[in-house]
Amino acid sequence: ADTIAVGPLGGLLLDGSARLSRPAQMLAAVMDYHVGRWHTYNTGLLLWRTSAAAVARLFSLLANSTTRHQSDQTFLNGVYGERSQAVSILPFEWNAQTHVEVLLPEFWVNHSASLRVLHFTQRKGWECEEAHHLPKPLDLPPRHCGRSPGKGGRNLTVPSTDADCFCANGYRWWDAYRHAEGLYLGRVQDY
Repeated sequence: ADTIAVGPLGGLLLDGSARLSRPAQMLAAVMDYHVGRWHTYNTGLLLWRTSAAAVARLFSLLANSTTRHQSDQTFLNGVYGERSQAVSILPFEWNAQTHVEVLLPEFWVNHSASLRVLHFTQRKGWECEEAHHLPKPLDLPPRHCGRSPGKGGRNLTVPSTDADCFCANGYRWWDAYRHAEGLYLGRVQDY
């Protein structure tokens, strides 16, 4: 899985119906930071008020779609657009997309203490080098990973081959993976 819990989930799970308080609201999700702005929503974690009729509608739309091979996120954003009355927006803490740590470092710092769910977006946790501790700070200029200054001072996203880019929280994925492995094998390990 590319999404892991890093904090208590009770506030969302026990209070989920409050997030879908209006009858028209079908799902609750966190906004997605994409192409330099917050728009659409990210499906790394979402609450969905469903029914047999709602599922039948989605399957019908999918069966009649000319773009059947799109992602779940693209499909659901098409069905329930970002301005739709059917969507309730959740706070960032419930689906903290890890690319935001690199692209909006100040925003990340301001929200990092309250994170509940991490969603490994740009680089998946298993793509990061296995580690079980916070990484050492990189001795690199700010915004090294995935950013470069463009015309007019705008930052442009660029691919990065640096092994540490987008992996600052990779250790959390590896901790969760090894813990689950230990549970499965009957030997839980602490790191």
